[in-house]
Amino acid sequence: MDNQVTPEQPTQNPNEILAQQIFQKLFDAGLITDDGKAEFIKNLGQGKLGDSSWRVALEQIIKSKPASNETPKT
Repeated sequence: MDNQVTPEQPTQNPNEILAQQIFQKLFDAGLITDDGKAEFIKNLGQGKLGDSSWRVALEQIIKSKPASNETPKT
């Protein structure tokens, strides 16, 4: 049968698929790094990503980029 699940192809529930898509959009937009990607996706897919987790994931990127309304200091 062609549709059998093998250990190489773990099944994903819709939450995990959506979590991966969200991560990819954030990553592509430069809003998040791929550090801790698996843990981030796992927690997001399970609904366990709280405000402190978001802060940790986004804080480094936010601090490293100047806000769009800020003028560079000369």
